[in-house]
Amino acid sequence: MALLATQTSNSVEAALEWARSEFGFVESKAITNHPWAKTIRLDADGGAAYLKILPLDPARRVRLLSRLAECFPDHTPRLLAADEASGFLLYCDHEGASLDSNPDHDTRLQLLAIYAELQRGAAESPALLTALPVQNAGEQIDRLLAFLSGDGLPDGHVGAQAYLGAGSAARYLGVFSAVEDVFRAFLADADKLTPTVNHCDLRPANVARRPDGSLVIFDWDDAVSGPPGLSLHNFFRGCVRPWQVLTGEVNEQDETAKRDRELLEAYCQTLSQSEGWGYASLTKVLPSAICAGVIKFIVSFGEFPTESDRLRKTIGRNIRRRLSSLMDLSALLVHDKPKQKEALAQAFIGAGRKERAQALTGLGGPIKVKVRSGGVITSHDSGEFPAIAISSHEHKNGNLDRENHDKAVTLFDSHGALLIKDALPMAAVERCRDAFFERYDKYLSDVKHDDALRVGNKRFMITVELSPPFSDSEILTSPMFMPIVQEFLGEDLILGSLTCVASLPGSKTQSLHKDHKALFREKPELQLPSFAMSVVVPLIGLDAATGGTRVLRGSHRVSSDDAKSMPGQTADMPLGSCYLMDYRLSHHGLANRSDKVRPILCMIFHRPWFRDYINFGKQNPMVIPPGAKAGLSKEIKRMTAWASQE
Repeated sequence: MALLATQTSNSVEAALEWARSEFGFVESKAITNHPWAKTIRLDADGGAAYLKILPLDPARRVRLLSRLAECFPDHTPRLLAADEASGFLLYCDHEGASLDSNPDHDTRLQLLAIYAELQRGAAESPALLTALPVQNAGEQIDRLLAFLSGDGLPDGHVGAQAYLGAGSAARYLGVFSAVEDVFRAFLADADKLTPTVNHCDLRPANVARRPDGSLVIFDWDDAVSGPPGLSLHNFFRGCVRPWQVLTGEVNEQDETAKRDRELLEAYCQTLSQSEGWGYASLTKVLPSAICAGVIKFIVSFGEFPTESDRLRKTIGRNIRRRLSSLMDLSALLVHDKPKQKEALAQAFIGAGRKERAQALTGLGGPIKVKVRSGGVITSHDSGEFPAIAISSHEHKNGNLDRENHDKAVTLFDSHGALLIKDALPMAAVERCRDAFFERYDKYLSDVKHDDALRVGNKRFMITVELSPPFSDSEILTSPMFMPIVQEFLGEDLILGSLTCVASLPGSKTQSLHKDHKALFREKPELQLPSFAMSVVVPLIGLDAATGGTRVLRGSHRVSSDDAKSMPGQTADMPLGSCYLMDYRLSHHGLANRSDKVRPILCMIFHRPWFRDYINFGKQNPMVIPPGAKAGLSKEIKRMTAWASQE
């Protein structure tokens, strides 16, 4: 590696000397400095140019990039000069402005349409394709396993151990070895498509908009010949979202899914104008090609060893993100394959990914996985909200049966959410509803409120006073949910806030979010006990018209980015039901399409040391009116004693 650094230093000096003979610049400035390529901006009195230095396989890559510049002059930078022997390229300044890191939807649509046009042209250019290295999608799983194991790598390459550590790489190897055959069959479908050029690092940083509005795509250093789709994963943060859209496994109310569908349709429609691809075959096989592109992206880092700890950590984060996407997809691919599903669940457990094994059981099938409480999670349909129902016998006795209690604890531990049907007395809920509309009607208009936080379009969080009927024990400390809450937060828990979230008629769907960030950012998998829990009591019945809360099951154990591809559920909830959510669960309130206000009472229970300083900058989390404490039960007084001390 030290030799590589020396060679790079020498090559920069040589490259600048060569470039000066081709372009009389007066000033140079390094733009990128990566093991795989270096870019230097050269400024002259008459304009600017960019010098690129390619240390790996320079002759082949220079020939390739020269050919690309010739084939696509409108959307790639114009090449001024090239030196095959040394790996030096000199490009004209494209005179464009780099895209934002998160460009708007219309820009993404334009970019994918242009990219698809380039791919159509490349498929009809045999001279270009023969200059490209070939990537077969079906072989990518073997490349991934070799990269994770570190065995059988080409000379000069490193394995995942260099970026993830030996232990972590071995755990990932165990997971993907368990589904090797499933991935091989899935990926091989992509090789049925006519091959074309693939950029392989297609992202906003490698695209610029010229003054005339056109887009230029640069940094084609990693281009290969293979099925279309290998470069699309950056548009969707991996391979799960395209799979969901193209297989129909999406929530039609999900705005992200709608935008994803528009992007994929624009891409497929442009490509299918060529005889080489049919629209139906593209939409069927494209998920396989995108998955292959994710694997190629991961494995490509093995070609470029580096001594920089900082760069290794950055690469490691990128690899982990894409491996997480592949693990999400693996669970979807085996959901109707019991034998492979069981093998994957056991591999997740062996890799210390208990939460993934548990989430896997929610996709259907007979797998059983042991969890903390000693219970057993059995399969649940992906559309089914984790739930228990309270019997008349339990209401009469004033406590949960042991079997129902254990089932509730097991489900909540696994999914981070639990619906409790028929939990609360109807009359008590109706009293809260009537009191809310009587006391807080001033908040039921879409205007700014000084003491109520706007939590979305036409949606406000209102702190309600701790007084009857909101302070009634049959609401706040119901024996139908409190034992479950105590199981996770301890018997010394406190009531941290008492609010009502009111969604006005016509309110739009909220953005996906977690109510609180992770307490420990260095623990991205969030394999920690709950520190807070919401108990949510709808004050009107929730159905498709009024909308409800869509939760992403199991997302309390993963980061916000990783959660986005997890299965989501929304439960219809008749009056008297309630649901529990871990404070780390990804969720969003759905649109209210009815002509009614949708109020839901939210009780947030904490461990005694925790305070929520994120959501209550605008209002108090707890309001206890004068004289109200005397009427509280002993347990509620204890749970709210903190409020009179702060």
